[in-house]
Amino acid sequence: MLQKLEQETVICYNREDDNVSIYTASAIDKRRCEKLGFKLESVNRDEKGNEMSWDYSVSKKEFRWGKKKTIKPLSEEERKIMAWRLKENIKKSKK
Repeated sequence: MLQKLEQETVICYNREDDNVSIYTASAIDKRRCEKLGFKLESVNRDEKGNEMSWDYSVSKKEFRWGKKKTIKPLSEEERKIMAWRLKENIKKSKK
């Protein structure tokens, strides 16, 4: 079992290659790669045969690591409330 400091994840890509390579020694990031459907290239094992790290690859076009942020449209009521809060904060900051 690796210490937390050793459980690193390295994501490599460059402008010429069309693929992203991911090396991870973190079981959490391993599950994330599997969930995202990245191709497992190799498994690195210790002397006892335990899995220690994993290498994945994925095309740049398909690569997403974080959640895609979506902007929720505001209702008219929400806009009014936000405008009122902004005005109040501006008033407070001028005092």
